[in-house]
Amino acid sequence: MNGMSLGAVSVVVNILLGLFFWAYFYDRTIARMGVRGEGWAWLQVVFGVFVTLVGIGLLDVLLNWNAFFISLLAFSASGAPMCWGAWKRHQEAEARARKAMQE
Repeated sequence: MNGMSLGAVSVVVNILLGLFFWAYFYDRTIARMGVRGEGWAWLQVVFGVFVTLVGIGLLDVLLNWNAFFISLLAFSASGAPMCWGAWKRHQEAEARARKAMQE
């Protein structure tokens, strides 16, 4: 197991789950902002990347892997909920636009 103890694996999994759930709730916050969040996407991205980089720093201490793979893990964990939420918001906006066009 690459010389990693079970405790280290548990910490890695907890960090990745922490990033995932943090991103899920961060996405829900962005969704609640709605139109008020317009124009602040740059700050939302910067903050999300900052938190992910903190996670990468923590993972780098535990994993003796290439930085690419550590970053891929962290950005996948924190990016998946954000991508899903952005896609859902886009679908809802398209549905509202179609409905408005039909009226």
